Amino acid sequence: MLIKMRIPPNLKNQKKLQSKTLNPTHIPDTWEEFIALLKIKSGETYKQFKAYDYQSKLIKLCESESTILAVKSRQLGITQTIASYFLFKACSNPAYSAICFSRSQDDVSALSRRVRDMALQLESFGIELLIDNVGLIKLKGLGEIYFKNSSKEGSRSYDSISDFLFDEASFVPTIESIYSASSASSSMVSKSLKVIVSTPGSKLSWFYKQANLNSKKPIDITCKEVSEGVLSPFYYYNEEGLCKVFIHWKAHPIYSKKDDYLEFRRQQDQTSLEVVNREYNLTFEEIDE
Repeated sequence: MLIKMRIPPNLKNQKKLQSKTLNPTHIPDTWEEFIALLKIKSGETYKQFKAYDYQSKLIKLCESESTILAVKSRQLGITQTIASYFLFKACSNPAYSAICFSRSQDDVSALSRRVRDMALQLESFGIELLIDNVGLIKLKGLGEIYFKNSSKEGSRSYDSISDFLFDEASFVPTIESIYSASSASSSMVSKSLKVIVSTPGSKLSWFYKQANLNSKKPIDITCKEVSEGVLSPFYYYNEEGLCKVFIHWKAHPIYSKKDDYLEFRRQQDQTSLEVVNREYNLTFEEIDE
């Protein structure tokens, strides 16, 4: 007599999930579902990439805006969030090209390595690396992401670039010319995204001047209101096509539980309160008269 074995419901679901996960043609339709496939380095361990609320809000703005300027606290994972969004788009469009401009060559290497780590985790979905070096990650049959040193390079020699990230723009002396050159590189693209991101630096910087462009009130006041809790720790508004975003450490669900977070950072980083306020509390450097 043939005995029919009954498969437990939880095992059936597990097999269905494995079948879906190993399907090389199945790349999720949304960024949040896409990053759920990935693990990222957190301290000395790897953890599942799950978006915090402020990260999801930032990506929603990336999907709807053309130019974003973000003033942010350090240690919020903003750079990796945007880079993962570029990788998501590269996986779904063979013609996609993006450029990430970083502050220094060390930053270029670090970001390129993080994106490479994410891309390698997609092998079970049929995603392969065709070109894999510090300056370029090209997916086989799909899109590509360039990584450039802002202090040395621009984008004039590149055509049809869809998206740009200008990271730590407060601290790049040549950022204005690099940003201007991006217009020519994206002239053949129907919809281009430019994301200018930085922790606050000098009030003499191009980033600070750009942040105050067409502002109804000085950017410092908005930063102060965000840091003091008058405005939301993730606050944004659009002025004449420039979406200005403010992301404070209190937007982070873990950091926000620490009332003495700034003092903790001062001791952890072994630095002055002035530096801590600039790095974490949205405070631009005053200009000496």
